[in-house]
Amino acid sequence: MKNTKEKKIAEMMTVKAKLTAEIMQKILESDITNEETEAVLIKKLKIFRGVLFQNMNTTNTTIAPKIDFDESNLLHNGYLNPKYTFDNFVVGLGNKLIFDAAEAITDKPGKLYNPFFIHGGVGLGKTHIMKAIGNKILEKYPDKKVYYTSCKNFMEEMIQAIQNRTAFEFRQKYRMLDILLVDDIQFIQGKESTQEEFLHIFNSLFDEQKQIIITSDRSPKKLENIDETLKSKFTWGMVTDIS
Repeated sequence: MKNTKEKKIAEMMTVKAKLTAEIMQKILESDITNEETEAVLIKKLKIFRGVLFQNMNTTNTTIAPKIDFDESNLLHNGYLNPKYTFDNFVVGLGNKLIFDAAEAITDKPGKLYNPFFIHGGVGLGKTHIMKAIGNKILEKYPDKKVYYTSCKNFMEEMIQAIQNRTAFEFRQKYRMLDILLVDDIQFIQGKESTQEEFLHIFNSLFDEQKQIIITSDRSPKKLENIDETLKSKFTWGMVTDIS
């Protein structure tokens, strides 16, 4: 009887892993821009997980173990490459204003230009100046929790949290930050569930005067299929065009 049950569990977990991978891939594909599609896919994953847990005794079985929520492992990097600094950023006429604002932010993070929204084309230094801000803040305030993430990575984390039933840990990870750096926010377009989650995190950090820095390939007003409230909040601080 026990072997039969274990075999059934193994079969169901194999199917679950396959379905989860397929859903995550579809949600993260760049051609998926319809918020209804994303919501349907996430709902499908939740329903399947419900069926899985209803058909097995989880008392003696470990399913989708939670990710360790280790604050020490969290944030003094978060893909924040130390090579990106103000010293090696090339300052010109097109980015002098952004450079000056970025330096000012490091003196009083969360108090000036919050959020700081940088937009422009590829290769103009958006990511460089963003990471330079993060590195300088860590240099001045070593105890600050600074975290860099791409928008796509944020979505992957959110899907993983749904998969592993660690949504609380996911939210707490972001809400405990002092500085949040989000690259390429344009990929949130059409992703209704992701926008909703990001809006909650944005509100939590902003209300506590925690610094938020965002980059995009276009200005907030040119973002499409995005919640108007979130789009408006992107303009609350300083919006700058790097060129």
